[in-house]
Amino acid sequence: MKIGFSAPSSWNPLSWLIEKVTGSKWSHCFIVLDQSFGTDTLIIEESMLGGVKVNVLSEYQTGHKLELYEIKSISLPDQTSLQQYLGEPYGYLDMLGMAIAKIFRLKHNPINKDMVCSQLVLKFLMATPLSNEFKSIDYSRATPEDLYEVIIKSPSFVKVN
Repeated sequence: MKIGFSAPSSWNPLSWLIEKVTGSKWSHCFIVLDQSFGTDTLIIEESMLGGVKVNVLSEYQTGHKLELYEIKSISLPDQTSLQQYLGEPYGYLDMLGMAIAKIFRLKHNPINKDMVCSQLVLKFLMATPLSNEFKSIDYSRATPEDLYEVIIKSPSFVKVN
């Protein structure tokens, strides 16, 4: 399995806002599944358009900056365990809470109701033997950049593109 990070190559107001609020160079992250649909690779993501859903990787391979990191040689939970999150709504209010926490320098997000993409990925990673590497990340304020910073420094991941 892999973890993916993306951001539009051209200016996108929503992605720009996410990057500014989260302090990340990435506006999105997702889990790349070990399954395909025809010639396309499947991903699971928390999307503003539809909540947690299965999508295709090719959606992020054109018109986006994209980095993929493969999880090396560990026993991972069955990826079907991710199905329990399908259909969960996107955390629009959580994004507002992250902005409030950043502006007022709060330790935790005051609104912690639904998930954003980085929280979905963090939930998955915390269910693996790699959980100790991610325990310093506050779930209520997890951003793509938080995950990215841990992953690029970890010997348990290798960049694949």
